[in-house]
Amino acid sequence: MPARRLSWRRNRGGDDRRLGLMVQALSAAAKRGDPQAIAALLNKSLAAHNIAVKVLRQGDRLNLLVEAVNLPDREAIARFLKNSLAHLQPENIAVVSVQGRVVGQAQPAWHLAFRLNLTLPAAAPASTQSVPKHLATAADAGAELNNSLIVKHPGGRSIRYRAKPTQRRLALRLIDPLSSRNGERVGLIVLTFLLTSVLWSLLGIGGGTPSGARLSFGSLTSGSRALRGSLTLIDVDIADADDQCYGTGSYDDIAGNLRVVVRDGRNQILTTGETAAGARPNNPQEAVDHCVFAFRLDVPKADFYTIAIGRRGQLSYSWQELQERRWRINFTLDP
Repeated sequence: MPARRLSWRRNRGGDDRRLGLMVQALSAAAKRGDPQAIAALLNKSLAAHNIAVKVLRQGDRLNLLVEAVNLPDREAIARFLKNSLAHLQPENIAVVSVQGRVVGQAQPAWHLAFRLNLTLPAAAPASTQSVPKHLATAADAGAELNNSLIVKHPGGRSIRYRAKPTQRRLALRLIDPLSSRNGERVGLIVLTFLLTSVLWSLLGIGGGTPSGARLSFGSLTSGSRALRGSLTLIDVDIADADDQCYGTGSYDDIAGNLRVVVRDGRNQILTTGETAAGARPNNPQEAVDHCVFAFRLDVPKADFYTIAIGRRGQLSYSWQELQERRWRINFTLDP
C-alpha cells in the first residue's frame, strides 16, 4: 500500500483574524495614551527609513526622541507628528515635546514643542477615498512636507503625493499593517509590544512617568548632593499651552524637558536629567515675560562641576562654591 501523504494547510483566515485583533489592541492602547503603543505605530512608518522614535509620557505631556543617522529637518517631522497624533487622538495628552538627535551624538540637534490639537485634519481628497482612513490621513500629512510620499493600497495600487520642491525630502512609506506579507513584521512588532507590556506590569513599571518626575542617570556615591537649579527665559514672545510656557522664534528650542548634563573637571559625565515644564513666576510683573524651567539632580562629590542645559551654554562651579550657594544655581537667558 502506498504511503499516505499528509498535507498541512495554514489557516490564513484564522491568522488574519488573530493579527487583526492584535493590531486593534495596539491601536486601542495607543488611543489610551500608552507611550509604547504610540512608539510602535510611529516606528512602523519610520523604521524603513532608519528613523527611530522613543516615547515617554509624563502626565498630560508626551515626550518624543527622534533619532537617525541623517536626521530630517524639524519642520518635516513636526508636520508629520502633528497630523499623525491628531488622527490618533491619544487620550489626556495636551502637549507634545520632540527632540531630534543624530545617532551617536549626546546633544539633540533641535527641539520643538506643540499643543496637541485633537481635531482631525481636513478630509482627504477624492482621489484617496479608496485608501484606508488611517493611511489617507497620514498620507495627507506627509504630502505637505515630503517631496514624494507613496501610500500603498492593500490591493497593490499606489498613490503618489507631491509637495513643494523647496521642502526637504523625507520619503515615508506608510503601509497598511494588515497588508504586510503574512503580517509577519507587524505581528512581531505587536507581539514584542504585548510581551514588553506584560513584563513591565510584572515588574511594577507603569506605562509613563508621573507628572513632575524627572529622569536622572549616573552613579551616586555616599557624598552625593541634591543640586537644584533653573533656567529662566526672559522674552516678550514667550508662548503658553495648558499652563506651560515655552520659547518661540530664536528661543524655540527652549521648552520643557531640556537635557541637563553635569560633568566633572575631567569632562566626564557625572549625571544627566531633564528640566520640568516651563512655568510663569508667581510675581505678576515677572510673569509677563518670564518662563522658568526647574530641575533637580543628585550629583556625586567632585572637586569641580560643569552644568549645561540644552545647547545654551554652561556654568562652572567648584564643590566649595556650590556649598556656599547651598547647591542652588540659575541660568538666565535675556535678549
